[in-house]
Amino acid sequence: MPVFCSMSLHLGMSLWGAGDAPKNLESWKGMRVRAPGAIGDGVRALGARPTSVPAPEIYTSIERRLFDAAALPFSYTFASYRIHEVSEWYTFNMNLAIPSCVILVSKDSWAALSDEERALVEEINAEAYELQFEALAGADTEWIPEFDAGGMERIVYEPVALSAFKAKTARPLWDGWIKRNSRRFAAEEYLNFILTEAEVANAEGS
Repeated sequence: MPVFCSMSLHLGMSLWGAGDAPKNLESWKGMRVRAPGAIGDGVRALGARPTSVPAPEIYTSIERRLFDAAALPFSYTFASYRIHEVSEWYTFNMNLAIPSCVILVSKDSWAALSDEERALVEEINAEAYELQFEALAGADTEWIPEFDAGGMERIVYEPVALSAFKAKTARPLWDGWIKRNSRRFAAEEYLNFILTEAEVANAEGS
């Protein structure tokens, strides 16, 4: 089954919240964080308590202090849901996960296409991928200055401590994900593809 991936590798997940800002990684212990799915595993490794609510409910939940922070892709998603209007701080380099958007195509439907049609789909997909990156970069250019101008505190964690935390926690989480999904699809191959693409993107951005 062909998989077309559009990944905002340069953005990653950010956490936004109100109340006492977690100035260091230890400060996350005991905090309640909206972090559904696999991102919840990373939040749990920080000592926080993950919870899950639909994205449209994040605004009201932060406003009413129903939880301390919420994780979403940075920066366009927070602007789309106006989360910056009720937040007091945000993490700038936490990046516990990389959001991905995949489109799955039926194997039978793909096989029924002609070679010319498959080539056209691949060509369109590559173009759409580049256009998405341009749109995401444009959102950063537009919104990050507005976030900072609004008086929110930008939290930047010490790189060495952050790298050590990720090195300690990432591999067990990845191995668990592979084990849970290996019977459903080529989970290890897919993870390796994601990690390779992330390394390429980081190298290009450095």
